[in-house]
Parts: sequence; structure tokens; C-alpha cells
Amino acid sequence: MSNRKRVVGPAMEAALRVIHYRFGGAAPCKLAVAEEVGPYGSRYYGYRTVDRVIAAGLAKLDPKHPNAVRNSAGAVVLTDAGRAEVTGEK
Repeated sequence: MSNRKRVVGPAMEAALRVIHYRFGGAAPCKLAVAEEVGPYGSRYYGYRTVDRVIAAGLAKLDPKHPNAVRNSAGAVVLTDAGRAEVTGEK
């Protein structure tokens, strides 16, 4: 891993908070988070935000998770780095 500091903007931080506080660390699917995070419920921008969170390694998709919706790509689960970002731990 590089020494560069990871940049988490306000939208990504909102997505992490939704996953952690509203869904208890595992959202059932990307749609549930996208509708919460997107401005005025916009799914398009919400999906982009969730994809950025996953690409940054702060969350991952887990199709075998018990909370996962059956016809989705999988549950959006916080990684240890994502949980540390939300709670402020190092």
C-alpha cells in the first residue's frame, strides 16, 4: 500500500455512515445505499458514490452474506478500513 493519504469526500463519507449506522455494517444491496446517498434520492449519483467507496477498498460486495438480496450483486459490507474511517479509529 502506498503512503498517500486516502481522500474520502463528503459523499463517500455519507455512504459509509449509511452502511455503518443505518444497516449495521452490511447493506442488503447497492440500491439501498444509492437511494440514501444520492441527492434527492438520485440512484445514478448514488451508484457512482457506492462504486467509488468499493473501488477505494472501504467496502466490498459479498453475495454470500445473509443480508444480501437474492437477485443483487451482493450485500455491501464495510471492510476494516471503512469501519475505521467511520468510527475515527486508526
